[in-house]
Amino acid sequence: MPVMVTTLFQSSSAKLPEGLTSYDFLKTLAVLLMIVDHVGYIVYPDEMWFRVIGRLCIPVWFFLIGYARSRDLSPRLWTWAGILFAVELLVGRGLLPVNILMTFILIRMIIDPLMERIGRDPRRRLESVMLAAVILGALALPSSLFSEYGTPGLMFAMTGYMSRRLRTPEKPGEYTHIERICFSAVSVAVFAGIQTMGFGFSIPQSTVLMTGTGAILLLLFSFRPVEWTYGECGVLRPVVPLLHLTGRRTLEIYAIHLAALFLMAAILGDPRFSWLGFSWFKN
Repeated sequence: MPVMVTTLFQSSSAKLPEGLTSYDFLKTLAVLLMIVDHVGYIVYPDEMWFRVIGRLCIPVWFFLIGYARSRDLSPRLWTWAGILFAVELLVGRGLLPVNILMTFILIRMIIDPLMERIGRDPRRRLESVMLAAVILGALALPSSLFSEYGTPGLMFAMTGYMSRRLRTPEKPGEYTHIERICFSAVSVAVFAGIQTMGFGFSIPQSTVLMTGTGAILLLLFSFRPVEWTYGECGVLRPVVPLLHLTGRRTLEIYAIHLAALFLMAAILGDPRFSWLGFSWFKN
């Protein structure tokens, strides 16, 4: 029988399960969606459906940041964030917004004190949660100009934080389902609205993005850290190494494949890129 995983994989040096975990499956799904998104950006820039489908990985990455107990800010994370930033400058992609890995770093720094402040008064917690949703929603556009996904990413991370507390509360009654549902509904609307404005999605595309994001969050609401031993993997045993790669090396996969796509586009003369060209904001 599968067993519950008590902690999120905290560092690359930690001994990881030899079998599979629910994190492996969830992160693999996010990696596949992410690749669709980036291939759409580089190879098929006029086919917006690639971007619509690819955007659905975003709630997963940010949700897991808030869901995790660890707030790892290891040299590994800083290194890959810095490498990707350097590649973006090399190909003239623009200085701002800083890449998503830097957004992850910022969120890991602020989420615990932010959520503790929001939830400190149980009698007014729903009011505080919704006030935070309104403020962060209002900051979505300006924050996204300086940090990839900005406050919408933070809102998904906050949803993950609430979900972890609902599953394994450090403090009894710290958050409730109604607070999470109300906050998540605003998060989905804000995210879909910002993405629609940024990409100029059609009404059908915007509808798919909003409903798909809502469906992803519902899936995440039921997420639990579970581990299956290698013997319990059955027909999946031949692909266990592949799922370990896509589920446990997501940081490297993200940075390396995106840097490679940027360099390829610049080499092939994509007009959106220019060697050592400088602009304040990304196109």
